[in-house]
Parts: sequence; structure tokens; C-alpha cells
Amino acid sequence: MACAQNGVTDGATYFIVARHSGKVLDVTAASTANGAVIQQWTKGGGPNQQFTFKRQADGSYRILAKHSGKCMYLPDGRSADGVEIQQYDCMDETYGYSAYQKFWVDPVGDGYVKIRTALGKVIDIAGVATNDGAKLHQWEYVGGQNQQFKLEPTSDSKGGTNTLTVIKGHNVGNVGYAEQGGGRFVRIAPRSWVERNPTGAYNFTETGRDEWSVYLRDEARKISIQLDLYRKKVSMTPDGGGKMDLYNIRETN
Repeated sequence: MACAQNGVTDGATYFIVARHSGKVLDVTAASTANGAVIQQWTKGGGPNQQFTFKRQADGSYRILAKHSGKCMYLPDGRSADGVEIQQYDCMDETYGYSAYQKFWVDPVGDGYVKIRTALGKVIDIAGVATNDGAKLHQWEYVGGQNQQFKLEPTSDSKGGTNTLTVIKGHNVGNVGYAEQGGGRFVRIAPRSWVERNPTGAYNFTETGRDEWSVYLRDEARKISIQLDLYRKKVSMTPDGGGKMDLYNIRETN
């Protein structure tokens, strides 16, 4: 196991929990695009709310969103207070802007940390807001609880203890398939899912779970979806029609 520095284990994956609100950092709508902003949201457990910390030689960390593999980024190294933090492709170390994908983690007491940008400011929940969707930006550190975070290891974190968690219907938050160019169902909030594939993004409401399945509903398109982890199938039932298998499930977490 990698050793911990300032309470952070190199290569471990964490939920980043805002002290003032108890909500977690979240890549908006589970987007995989460059420039997608990071916000706070009620913890749903999806991979867009999980971040892997990779230590650099200078003691800083690159912070990677689990669902996209992209790095947390201070756009173009802009120095002003209020610049929103994004995800972006992780840059080669020889590229100048790669410095703005580095963050330093400093303990502030009681198990919380502040996370500094390359410009010496910190990440901060805008306006000390407690609502879902409040944006993450950089700000001068003033000691506010909206600038302090707890790093909570995920179940599959190298720094965690529950490394053999079995993914079933009651705890799955991410379901991937390979057909038609590949796609993924991702839980982005309690009872809220999005399917992303090359044709677009589609929103679903979670209507139920059992030991091996999650049941979703798209009222606009009048279809119901079953994510069947036992059969490893994604099936669809249109209103007034029969159930049909759409995809083979390739991965879950």
C-alpha cells in the first residue's frame, strides 16, 4: 500500500466532502467533456463524485475524476477569485498549463483539509451555498468551512478497507456497455440517472431496486429500463410493448 502524506494515500480514490454542507464534489451531469465544471451535490455514490489523488514529485497531487479520467483544472492559470474549477484532459508535464492541474493538500484540523491551487488560493464552494449545484471555484483562503473538505475513502480505494465489495442491485451506481459505440448509465444523484452514449444523453428516474437490478423510467419517451446485473443485460420495455434486451453489461461499479 502506498504511504499517506497529509492524510492522503497516493493513488487512492475519495469522495471530497464540503465541511459546511456535507455535500460532495461532483462533475456536473457526469459529463466527460473538457471544461465540465465541478459543483457540489448530494452524495449519490456515482463515479462522477469520486476522485483519485495521484502524488507528484513536488508533493502536489493531480486529482482525477473517476468517471472520465480527466484532471481537476484551474483554467489557464487564471488568478482571479471566482474562477470556476473544471475537469480537463490530463496534460503532459512538459506543457506549461499542466501546472494548473496540480493541487496541494493541507490539514486544517478535525480531519479536514484545504486544497490549494498552483496560485496559492484554495478551492471553495461559491457563496457558502448549501444547495445542490453550487459551483466550485478558487478563492483567497479565509478559513471558511466552505473552503474545507474531508477526504472520505471510497469502497474501492487503495486507502480504504472495503476492497472486495460485491456490486449488486442495492449498491451499483455505474453500468457500462459496449454495443453501438459504447455507453454508460451513471447515477448522478439519489433516484436520478443519466445514460450517455454517442447519440446523446438521456435522463432517467430510479423507480426501484432489488438484489440484482435497478429499475429506471424515462417518462418523456415512455420507456422503462432494467439494469439486470444477474443476467448482465440492459433491457427496455416501451409502454404497451414487450420487454427486449438492448445491451450486454460489460462493467459495473
